[in-house]
Amino acid sequence: MIERANAARRARDFPRAETVLRAHLQLQPNDAGVLAVLGAVLGQTRRGDQALYSFERAWKLRPGDPEIASMFGAILVGLSQPARAIELLSQVPAGHQSWCNAQFNTAAANVQLEDFEAAEFTLRHLLSLGSAACSVSPPLLATTLAGILPRLLRADEARQLLRSTLARYPGDLLTLAVLTPMCVYADDITTADLDELHIMFGGALARSQQGSIPLPRRGTALERSDGSAHSRRLHIGFLSADFRDHAVMRFWLSLAANLDRSKVALTCVQLSHRHDSVTQRCQEVAASFWSSDHDSRANPDSRRTSKGRTSAGPKRDAAGWFDISAMNDGEAALALHSQEFDILVDLSGHTQNSRLQLLTRRLATLQVTAMGYAHATGVPGVDARVVDLLTDPPASLNKVDIIIPSGGQPAPRGVEQNILVDPCFLCYEPTSPLPAIERGDSGVSRVRFGSFNSVAKWSPTCIALWRAVLDAVPGAILVLKSAGVKPGERSRFIVRRLGELGLPADRVELSAHLDSHAEHMLAYNQVDVALDTFPYHGTTTTCEALLMGVPVVTLAGDRHAARVGISLLSAAGHPEWVASSKAEYVSIAAGLASLRVFASQPQRELLRNQLLSSPLCDSVGYAQKWEAAIRAAWWEKVKGGEGAHA
Repeated sequence: MIERANAARRARDFPRAETVLRAHLQLQPNDAGVLAVLGAVLGQTRRGDQALYSFERAWKLRPGDPEIASMFGAILVGLSQPARAIELLSQVPAGHQSWCNAQFNTAAANVQLEDFEAAEFTLRHLLSLGSAACSVSPPLLATTLAGILPRLLRADEARQLLRSTLARYPGDLLTLAVLTPMCVYADDITTADLDELHIMFGGALARSQQGSIPLPRRGTALERSDGSAHSRRLHIGFLSADFRDHAVMRFWLSLAANLDRSKVALTCVQLSHRHDSVTQRCQEVAASFWSSDHDSRANPDSRRTSKGRTSAGPKRDAAGWFDISAMNDGEAALALHSQEFDILVDLSGHTQNSRLQLLTRRLATLQVTAMGYAHATGVPGVDARVVDLLTDPPASLNKVDIIIPSGGQPAPRGVEQNILVDPCFLCYEPTSPLPAIERGDSGVSRVRFGSFNSVAKWSPTCIALWRAVLDAVPGAILVLKSAGVKPGERSRFIVRRLGELGLPADRVELSAHLDSHAEHMLAYNQVDVALDTFPYHGTTTTCEALLMGVPVVTLAGDRHAARVGISLLSAAGHPEWVASSKAEYVSIAAGLASLRVFASQPQRELLRNQLLSSPLCDSVGYAQKWEAAIRAAWWEKVKGGEGAHA
């Protein structure tokens, strides 16, 4: 019976597994083993309280049982209760069949506790045992370890580990899924090799979807057209795991709130169960597209058929809101297909909890990626990405980028075409209410440079640049603030590691991560000049710095991630802060420091006002350009007869 339930779990048929287990418990309510498996099923279906209750009963009935301890500990890790998880997992003895799994989950719990050194030790020990002696697969161990190393400022080791794992397990999807986005941060990879790596991942992802149940054919958009296809109201779905307090929403909400409701019907496709106050605002914006003032598509629970009739589709959670986070890939693909999207826009790319595999199924006539990822995805089925002429100039990046709709040639193999939205592919929504700019006199003795970007962006090249800036401005300090930096031993470790990489400890000040966004914004008041990262530029942090009146210095590179700063600063009216060489980066930073212009509050207020009146904050104009560009790209696909099953 437990074997049948576990088989159903492996097939992600959780309802069947639960039915089998509960039927057994009706007859034997005190079967601890069955209670434990039921707890695992409940945990996998996001019913944490019920899972805990089931495991507590099992543990009370069979205290000290290694198998139950291992399963219970894994669930506690999933529920972010690492301390208790470690306590339980430690009761699984060496030599027990569950010991390797228990050790793996202990490492995961240590990661939650930010004891990365302990987690690394455990994972390396498990890797040393080999696949014959360890039940946890080497790719899973390697990718988990690789996720830790960048937080220890050892991203180069992480990439080397993943490449060696890929050499042993060619085409392994999990390894590629971790290595591919990690290399976007790397300063030791060419643009061509980065493209090839994304293409390799895309091929592996497409192969993983072979054998999926075919979706019903609906015909082309022209076949379903009523004769006014080019100008009709388009149904656009936005897929994201980040409809919450997340950096991407500071740009997406600026777009969504200003799209023309008469031209676009918008649906948010939620990929994650995480919700907060920003989620509520996203839901409200989405619902505003489905009022009775618009056409028949205003009924979110009915859909047009190929002859104009309506047909019932899966009900949404609310108007304009469709949560697929609990669905498996087959269920999600069928549900999304039934919504008859004209365009699907993925906002996540290769970031956490994305589901790019769904786009390999052709769920809309045009499938696009935008905002959330700084490179082409390489995924078959993703047709294009939204960029601009500064982030992706057609002739300057050692590859052929075709601009649609004007281009006529196919894009490079596995590389999305470009949809241009100029002058900037993004539009920033400033924090409301605007944070106070509080700056004393400009007579403060030490210049304070700053970077509030992710630790993952602190590449060796970037750290060397920062060191050169400090050398050029005697007495200056560098303020670093990141979600990966917290007070205590962790901060001391980061300072030591930065010292090994060339940044002297007495010139670095680590600022604690602040959970409050309002407090985070006020921290910019303590910075004179912001130093951008390289080769992966800041995006939200650059906009935040400008909003707080802090100038930003960036170095132009040869790929999208290394050119975002050019686009943002140019749109904000300050292209003079873009360096074309490392020496110029140092010169611009040192020049701004010597002038101390932006140390005064009036000058900071002026810079803020320049930003607010610039194209970077022109949400209405941006939404119009974005809608026109995406419609033109969709129409090119329609005329080309592509997306026949969308």
